[in-house]
Order: sequence, then C-alpha cells, then structure tokens
Amino acid sequence: AIGVLAMGWGDGLAAVVGGRRPRRTIGLTGSRKTLAGSVTMFAVTAALTAILATVYEPGAPLLRTLLAAPLATAAVATVVELFTPWGLDNLTVPLATAAFYRLALLPV
Repeated sequence: AIGVLAMGWGDGLAAVVGGRRPRRTIGLTGSRKTLAGSVTMFAVTAALTAILATVYEPGAPLLRTLLAAPLATAAVATVVELFTPWGLDNLTVPLATAAFYRLALLPV
C-alpha cells in the first residue's frame, strides 16, 4: 500500500504542484523535476507512511511510527523519483518504496 500510495498521491500531487510552480527545476538524469514537486512528493509520502504505519502497526513505538519510518521512506521515494530517467518512476517508485519499507523497517 505504501508503494502504490506514494506513486498515486505523492507523484500525482507533485506533478500538480510542480506544474503550478515550475520556476526551480532539478535536472537529474535527463528528466526535469521541480523543487516544489519534490518537496510535495516527500511531504505526501511521509504523511501517508505515518498514517499507514499507525494503522497497520499499532504496537510499534511512536517515534518510529510517526517520525523515523515516514521520513526514511519519503526520502527513498523522493530520491528514486528524482534519479529515475525516461518516466520509469511509475514503476521504480512503488517498487523501491515498498521494498525499502518491508526490508529495512518492518520487524522480522
């Protein structure tokens, strides 16, 4: 769910916000992303991760659920989105975000 929502909401809102504020662009790997869009991607992904972690991991420590996991997951999603060329971020963002959360943050 985190991967799909990061792509659907995070990247979707990043495109809307970035399209309205296209002044500062970040040109990595041939794609043009806006600073406002990247900040939006980070913020939305962090908020969604906090909500999902709170709902689906009710016994987890609050510091991890509301701060560490959301910030780390949002950072991964945003960096992957910035560095993925040719519009392939629709594939790489959900896969990388979900894999990171599952492998790095969920207890075994």
